[in-house]
Amino acid sequence: GTIRLALFQALPHSHEAPGGIGIYTGDTEMLLATAKSIIKRELFDIKTLSEDLAGTFSKGQGRAYPETLSVLLPQLQQGLDYRKVGTFLNPDGHTQNEGLTRMLPLALSFRKAPDEVLMEAVRGALLFSTIHTTVIGSCFAFAKAIALLLREEPSRFDSLYFVEDVLKASQCNDVRSRLQLILREAKETRHSGCYRIKEETREQMSDSNQAEAVELLAVVFCIFCEYWADPVDAIVQAVHLGGDTNTVAACVGALVGALHGYEWIPLSWYKSIENPDDEGRDSIVLAAAQLVAFDFYKPGHIKNNAKPIAYKAGTYKYQQAVKMEKKFGAKETIYSYG
Repeated sequence: GTIRLALFQALPHSHEAPGGIGIYTGDTEMLLATAKSIIKRELFDIKTLSEDLAGTFSKGQGRAYPETLSVLLPQLQQGLDYRKVGTFLNPDGHTQNEGLTRMLPLALSFRKAPDEVLMEAVRGALLFSTIHTTVIGSCFAFAKAIALLLREEPSRFDSLYFVEDVLKASQCNDVRSRLQLILREAKETRHSGCYRIKEETREQMSDSNQAEAVELLAVVFCIFCEYWADPVDAIVQAVHLGGDTNTVAACVGALVGALHGYEWIPLSWYKSIENPDDEGRDSIVLAAAQLVAFDFYKPGHIKNNAKPIAYKAGTYKYQQAVKMEKKFGAKETIYSYG
């Protein structure tokens, strides 16, 4: 189908920061830096992406960054190998949701790629922050969802079949179990291609904060299944849900934007987004247009997608990592790597 030029998010992560209302958050800053990295090199280079994100983080002022990135990005700045950073907090990687919005540039540029190539791109994009299989599976499902929606037409769309298609492509059990639960309930509440997911079912799949990537993904799919036909209402409902509202609303906005395009976005929302030179609203729109021009579909379009290297014990930084694990609630273990 026709590729619609959509904003990465209907309303980029926006909050009332020291600079005022409409200042987007660190997640959107990382999203834009990812897009620019791809555009500049005309391929997806994982090593230089990590360098670009670390450089962008050092310039960020007044941004609300996820706590995980606030810990991990300085490690990149201090020279820690990008292949090691994903195991800095935990040898299995953290499980937080901060990587989901960074999938949007990948979904556009790899929209026609086979699933195995898209999966490798997702792994690479997350390498500097986490190697956790559930986060990788959640981010792949989100990127796949956007790629599928870019080929859909709203007049013929049915969210039940859409979720089924994402389920078929997903290999992560935690993701699959939540999508299957959504499908079971959706089949009982079908109405004009929309489906209502009960609040108790949503709560069964996620706590109230949606901090885990797989939990936030499930909530996003629940909202999208019910409100996809009215993009504005979908985002309003996402915000009213509570919890990590900016990330939930941004991800819902990405889905409805991929399906409907951008014409529905209220002008008041659009104008309220900050617009400094080369980093604001206009830059996001331009980056989206440039990414659509790419058609990455083979492994050669991904560079420096190395295997992660376990973070070694016995150093001062390692002791810092152990303290951070306690702070994030990870299991207390002294790790020994060869």
